[in-house]
Amino acid sequence: MEGEGVINYRRRLDANNNKAAVWQTFAPGGSSVLCSTCMAKEEEWCPYTVLSMSEKASEPLVAVVANNQDISVVATWKEVNAGITSLYGAMRVNQTTGWSSPIRISLELEDVQNQISLQISSKGTIMAAWSSLNSKNQESGRQASAQMGPSNTWNLPVSLPPDNS
Repeated sequence: MEGEGVINYRRRLDANNNKAAVWQTFAPGGSSVLCSTCMAKEEEWCPYTVLSMSEKASEPLVAVVANNQDISVVATWKEVNAGITSLYGAMRVNQTTGWSSPIRISLELEDVQNQISLQISSKGTIMAAWSSLNSKNQESGRQASAQMGPSNTWNLPVSLPPDNS
């Protein structure tokens, strides 16, 4: 169909050469964030999963860590709802559990801007960081952490100290 496409494609490998990818699709009606995985000994990628909840999703990131012979994956992306840009996330602990339901990581009235980063440690500790605007239109750094698990539970975001360099 004319006008459709894929942008912001991100792919990561874990220590066992398992692969995960996230990407943003766009079409005249909006954009969505999707994800898929491919195990090291497989030739085919798993069917993709739509992670985003609206058609105003963008800027996906993915981080992975080896989980025995499986792969644990976490993804974040931005979504616009009622004029506010929020940061969302979902996790996939292993192939058996599948993807968790997406949740908003940023605070409800926090308008997420740029400089989004996502990391996961070998023990499954996840850290997301971003910049956002508060109600006074002042930009600040924020971060939230989580532990890889099927509940997709994140700690409340905290402010990062200002960069005084």
